[in-house]
Amino acid sequence: MKILPFPNKTEDTLNISIFGDIVLFGYMKLHISEIIERKLPEECKNYLNSHYMPPHIIENILEAHHQNSCEHPNEQLADWAYLEKTHPPQYIAGLATENRNVIETILEKNLYFGKLGLSLNPVATESDLIRILKSEDVSENMRFNITKHQNLTKEVIKLFASEDCRLVIESLKLRKNIGSLIDPDVRLHFQKCGSKLIRDAFIYNKKISDF
Repeated sequence: MKILPFPNKTEDTLNISIFGDIVLFGYMKLHISEIIERKLPEECKNYLNSHYMPPHIIENILEAHHQNSCEHPNEQLADWAYLEKTHPPQYIAGLATENRNVIETILEKNLYFGKLGLSLNPVATESDLIRILKSEDVSENMRFNITKHQNLTKEVIKLFASEDCRLVIESLKLRKNIGSLIDPDVRLHFQKCGSKLIRDAFIYNKKISDF
């Protein structure tokens, strides 16, 4: 892993973390290919934004990624023993790992920031998402991330029955494939066990603004 100083000096708590092919640029998660191809979010292109990525920072990131790839090839596949030696932040370990041993360890140890990163990790399975949602300290941010996850399934959606956060429900409702995921079985579960907001959104098909 490589850590670089964040370009915005007013953000003392932020830095740039590079783990495998994932770059955590302050609060933003980027794949190294997005930086190589300059396919950056608008926030990174606007020099008035706190997450503006100037050309020299892009070059620094690419060079640091190259060095890290040489020193730690296939870092995202490294096991838990490697992480204990290198001490990456839990969040980026959960966000970037592709190693089942690491994922299982994060879930078994109930590591909060590891789970927060894992809720955004595309390799997280249906079972992983269910375990995160069933954990005692599952947060609104984790639930919001899971509503957008590519491996969201009907069984995962059922665990949102008691959801009372409008932002989470709105994100779930706005998924392009939500119509195919909310089948009669899920609707029946929401009818029986759902919060008022969930029933309003998916049983009575009300707009979030009408809640």
